Amino acid sequence: MDEEAYKSEIFRLERMLYVIVTSNAHNLQDPDKQHLEIVKARQKVREAETTLQGAKLQLEKLEAAKKPKYPLLAKWVGEIEISTRPSKVITKAFGPDATILDLARKSETEMLELENFGRKSLNELKELLSSRGLHFGMTRESAEKMYKPT
Repeated sequence: MDEEAYKSEIFRLERMLYVIVTSNAHNLQDPDKQHLEIVKARQKVREAETTLQGAKLQLEKLEAAKKPKYPLLAKWVGEIEISTRPSKVITKAFGPDATILDLARKSETEMLELENFGRKSLNELKELLSSRGLHFGMTRESAEKMYKPT
């Protein structure tokens, strides 16, 4: 929720509570009771605003936590520019959500053992990884240290 929508929602809540309370206050004969009802409504609006602000902060924290620290390493293999054969072999061997980090963590020997994956496919992936500062046989930590954003 952007700032403008957030303010609009607060205003809408405030108006709604005000209308409800003033309609109840008009039914009261005592002006002091009317005033008290209006004050209570304003307090409820402030409480609602505080709750919404807290919820907005929590939402922003959750959204920030969802973003990967290293987006390239989290990129799925199907999103990168590689030929069809290695793409299909990798998807079949490691699943449709295999990432570049998953590839970098495999050794060249492991890759060559995959069915229908030969030297040409291996060289294509080695070139892809090296263009991003990565290579086969890396650990997660070493891949993050070597990471080069695209």
